[in-house]
Amino acid sequence: MNSMRHFDRKCATPMCHFPNEPGLLCLVVSSLDDDLDESPWAHVNVENKATWLQVEDGTPQYAEYPDLEALRNLSEKHFR
Repeated sequence: MNSMRHFDRKCATPMCHFPNEPGLLCLVVSSLDDDLDESPWAHVNVENKATWLQVEDGTPQYAEYPDLEALRNLSEKHFR
């Protein structure tokens, strides 16, 4: 997937990226200092999560990064 990625200039921590899809921004949640006002719509890259972390909130999960069609479908479902 082509996208523009942004990193913290001091420590190189990934912050977000803009997939090649108008109006879509993907944040790295662990880069945020404060709590979110909304719950996530999906859990991405769960194949790389810690083995002790259980994700059981009913939110869609993707082993790897989903393709643009899957992201578009999630977005449309979320904003209905």
